[in-house]
Amino acid sequence: MYQKDNPINQCNLKFDGEDQDNYKFSGYLTAFDSNDNVNDTIRKGAFIAAEGKSFPLFVNHSHKEIPIGSFSGKEDDFGFFIEAEINKDHHLGKSVYTALKRGDIKGLSQGFTLKKGDFEEKSEGGKDIKNLSLMEGSVVTFPCEEKAQITAVKHDIDQLSELKDCENYLRDACGLSRSMARAFVSHVKAFPVRDAQEDRDEISKSILQAINQLKGII
Repeated sequence: MYQKDNPINQCNLKFDGEDQDNYKFSGYLTAFDSNDNVNDTIRKGAFIAAEGKSFPLFVNHSHKEIPIGSFSGKEDDFGFFIEAEINKDHHLGKSVYTALKRGDIKGLSQGFTLKKGDFEEKSEGGKDIKNLSLMEGSVVTFPCEEKAQITAVKHDIDQLSELKDCENYLRDACGLSRSMARAFVSHVKAFPVRDAQEDRDEISKSILQAINQLKGII
């Protein structure tokens, strides 16, 4: 699943409903025609199938946890505008709502999947996304940082001794689904066996790039 962030200064957040059953806010989950850090661009029309539907709202894409709320949205000329409700009874409800208002949480993020035909590869790298299947939205403390993810993988990669360890690491540490982790491991099996340190470093670099492509890190 791909994850794309929208910084808080582009979300145009508005807040209301503190005296109701839920904390409410509205803003933009994403902006159209904007190039992200891996040169991906989401076009107007990509969210048409998601309009009017309800989706779970998480904190930092913590899918193993109970959603903190829900949201629905609609496209306009700027981006995908959502109206969200944070459950007051969730143990993080008040803290997250307050953090959003204060700007302690840096923005919103979306999780989605892509199928063949949903995007075109750009000649300069990245994807031109014309359609997507929205799965969830998240409030995020920090935008996904590619370098930080690479550092984490490099730190642990030499400790992985079996392909099953690699699959578990990709699922637990990198947040990949079971199918994505297995697909990645199958790809690694096809790598030639080499002894030179230079070749090993090059393979490690290719592994890290493959992880980022699978995750759609921005």
